[in-house]
Amino acid sequence: MNIKDSANIGFNLTDCFLDRLYELSQDTFHESVIHQTKRCILDYIGVTLAGAKSIEMNSSNSISNLCDEYGDISVIGTEYKTNLQNAVFINGISAHFLELDDGVRFGAIHPGAPIISALLPYAQKYKLSGMDLIRGIIIGYEASIRLASAIQPSHYNKGYHPTATCGSIGAAISIAVADKFTKEQMKAAFSSAAITSGGTLKVLDDESQLKAFNVGQASVNGLLSTYMAKIGLLVPKDALSGNIGFLEMMSDNFDNTKLLISKEESYKILKVYFKLYAACRHCHSSIEAAFNIRRNNQLLLEEIKEIKIDTYEYVIGRHDHTKIQGTSSAKMSIPYSTVIALLFGKATDKEFSSNMILEPEIHFLLEKVKICENEELSALVPQMRPAILTITKKDNTKYTERIDFPKGEPENPLTDQELIDKFISLARYANKTDKEINKIIDCVMNLENRLEELYSLL
Repeated sequence: MNIKDSANIGFNLTDCFLDRLYELSQDTFHESVIHQTKRCILDYIGVTLAGAKSIEMNSSNSISNLCDEYGDISVIGTEYKTNLQNAVFINGISAHFLELDDGVRFGAIHPGAPIISALLPYAQKYKLSGMDLIRGIIIGYEASIRLASAIQPSHYNKGYHPTATCGSIGAAISIAVADKFTKEQMKAAFSSAAITSGGTLKVLDDESQLKAFNVGQASVNGLLSTYMAKIGLLVPKDALSGNIGFLEMMSDNFDNTKLLISKEESYKILKVYFKLYAACRHCHSSIEAAFNIRRNNQLLLEEIKEIKIDTYEYVIGRHDHTKIQGTSSAKMSIPYSTVIALLFGKATDKEFSSNMILEPEIHFLLEKVKICENEELSALVPQMRPAILTITKKDNTKYTERIDFPKGEPENPLTDQELIDKFISLARYANKTDKEINKIIDCVMNLENRLEELYSLL
């Protein structure tokens, strides 16, 4: 059934979608789902701590200028406290700044940054429990991932930033669930977010660093949408449907069946990937292919004749650029990411720094990169995000490596220890002591009883 037909027979897609989310929110979650949620929280805290530190180091103006001296809500990665709205906004920016936050390939969305940025300060302000927080995150992820999956790839191709659009709705739902809104209030929060969410991929152009700003705005919009629900103003009966409903406005080809899946197909938080490299996820397969070729062969810079990257149609025109105009541009570039992986065997934030992108050897290799859309690989998206890397030497010796599931995908997951190691590295970068780091880990893994203590460590 498509939306236009359903509207004619009185079918209300928004109510049906929210009924399923509400039912899921009343569920008793399996320990595996709760554990995965804690992994998402720990990863979020690590990338947000490091993001705040990186903003502080790379900005001429302190983020403290956005803080309110009379506020009482923690701003992650700083010594400041501020009001709720500012804390949500700043955390949202910091969470996405380093391109290390979690994501889901089926929706091309990073759910954790907008959702947890909104919910964690809200939980502190209104003294919600650790289990309330967990429940809100699970359902917030569910809402945003299902929505993003229903409108892709058209949504992305039209130029929308799904982390901003669907992330905003996920943030609103997470708060509504955590704070035990009625079903009517949940619909009001959802509808308010759906009619106001926005954010375009124009933020990827040139030297722009505004991608993280989209996420900060989405977090705040989710919060404000829950305020509108509390006020009680009437909302559209079906915000998703119709010619100017969310789905039709945001996508030329959507699949509403992805919103109405059964409980057995739920818990999309289990489909989250965690990132090891400080670049757009579209770059990770070619990064790992470069690591493998570098590890298994002796390559000299002057011997390389061509670097050929076969990839999928989705990234052509947005992530295939070899002209690097700043750190954000570097992190969005598959060619740049592949080159630094070949040269240094690493893809940390350092390799994307403003100093590094000026290195002559990087540009020497960038001139040798040829990136091509491969129809076979395009047909595999979003089930995979594959890349085939072929290095050709001047003597025509070729080294080829294919990666379908880069490290961190559900099919190639990070172990708990690998995730903890990532967190420790990021927290140390943010100047957390080992004692503080261990306490944060313990608090997150025992969140049901130690949420209040966690706030004091952020």
